[in-house]
Order: sequence, then structure tokens, then C-alpha cells
Amino acid sequence: MKRKFNMSIAIVVVIAIAVLVYDKNMSIIDQRITCRNMMYACGDCYPQYKIVSTETDDSKELINADILLEFKDESIEAQFENEISSCVICYEFGFTGDFEYSIWNRQYTMNVEDYQLFLDEECCYN
Repeated sequence: MKRKFNMSIAIVVVIAIAVLVYDKNMSIIDQRITCRNMMYACGDCYPQYKIVSTETDDSKELINADILLEFKDESIEAQFENEISSCVICYEFGFTGDFEYSIWNRQYTMNVEDYQLFLDEECCYN
């Protein structure tokens, strides 16, 4: 009986370690989301954008999740950074790309292929 109990514990421990080590990702291909920059104080140490809406009903659970952006092309990223250099809190951002959730990092990431900016005219004055 004791040997059977020890074997059960060993199996549970092995399964737990496998789950912790294995980086399982959830992916959504060609997703469109709308985000706001949250201006967190720690800068780049944390995802800066919060999802405010999604295009599809099957991803509604993502609303209010923080997300990290990775641009597929450096020129798109440079253009994006240049366009939002001032008054970043006054924009909503539409991003299109492949979306992932890493269980290991507990983090949402979007590999941005394209974006749109939506300026709240009442927020910032040029």
C-alpha cells in the first residue's frame, strides 16, 4: 500500500514539473484589437497597452488584458513610434496581427503587422 502511495506521488510530481516546464501558447491568427496606452510608471518592464475591444466574439475574454507589442517589421515600428511621440494617452490604437498568450510568461503578445491611430481630439491640442 505504501509503495502504491509513493508511486502515485511520484506520478503527480512528474506531471506537475512537466506542466511548469512546458511553455504552452494560445495563438489567434490575424486578429484585430483596439488598445490604449496605460502609461505605466515602470516603462518597458511591463506590457504598456490594455485591450479595450476585439473584432471577434470568440476573443471577448481578452478585453482589459494587458498586452505586449512586437512589430514584425522595424520600419513599421519606427513609423509607429514617430507618430505617437507626443500625446500618447490621447490615442486609441488599432492593431492587426498574430496574437499569442504564453502560459510560461503569463503574458499576451501581439506580433503587429499593421496599425491605425485614433486621436481623441478633445484630449490633446496641437
